[in-house]
Amino acid sequence: LSPNVVLRPLVQELALPVLAVVGGPGELAYLEQLGPVFSHFGLQQPPVLPRIGGLLVEPPIARLLDKYNLMPTQDIDAWLEATIKDADSVDIPKVFRDFQQKFRGEYARLIHGLVEIDPQLSQLGDKNLDKIMEQVNWMEGRSQADFRQKHGDVIRHGQRLKIALAPRGQEQQRLHNVFWYINKYGPAFLAALMQQPLAQDLVLYL
Repeated sequence: LSPNVVLRPLVQELALPVLAVVGGPGELAYLEQLGPVFSHFGLQQPPVLPRIGGLLVEPPIARLLDKYNLMPTQDIDAWLEATIKDADSVDIPKVFRDFQQKFRGEYARLIHGLVEIDPQLSQLGDKNLDKIMEQVNWMEGRSQADFRQKHGDVIRHGQRLKIALAPRGQEQQRLHNVFWYINKYGPAFLAALMQQPLAQDLVLYL
């Protein structure tokens, strides 16, 4: 015979009086409802304190946060959506198409004035225009390639931040085991934790 979730705090209080109960968000939610149960059995419910939580930020993740001017607790999904939306609003082909149209018009007027000086400048002007447009087209292709690369980098970096700061959309402490960090950083990790001030929510940069 063993007590369930609701009866365990009462049995615990009877077996060994408790100074305080430290619990996570889920535990706090149901412990708050047990006051009448304690009173029914003539017991005083011990104080319920929130467990200290934190967010660990490793050096590569800190660099990404600095790169995009983000806070560790920021909603990465919202930031990523807004960033992609802003990036998609840049219509590179239209920008270059409008430029070429305006440039061809101005260039045609320029050549029209020069033909009065020398008729042969008309043919030279056509060849020169082709060379200029060739360079403009190259710049458009380069711009599109850089845009796609930057776009992809933002998406990859955003996914990396989400996995590191909110794995599976949850708090780190609900999925990550402390021993992984101890194995990676050694005793220095525990020393860094011990140096942090007591707070309900803290951010630790490793």
